[in-house]
Amino acid sequence: NPAIDTEHVTLIRKWAKQTEVESVNVCEQCGDSGILVVDGGRWHTACENHRSPDAMFASDFMEKQKEAREKREQHGNV
Repeated sequence: NPAIDTEHVTLIRKWAKQTEVESVNVCEQCGDSGILVVDGGRWHTACENHRSPDAMFASDFMEKQKEAREKREQHGNV
């Protein structure tokens, strides 16, 4: 669309990316500060009040996945 100049498109894309990055720290339920968690295979951001007791911090989940992958590789089950 010629009515939208490339400068504005660039600014909009930059804003959208920044918002996406920042949203990882916002609880999806209430908007308070949160942390990325994995709960039953679902990745989402939750604050302390909205985090399920079964949820695992994403960083811990990734570490467990790495350990499991390394264990499979050691046993030749890639």
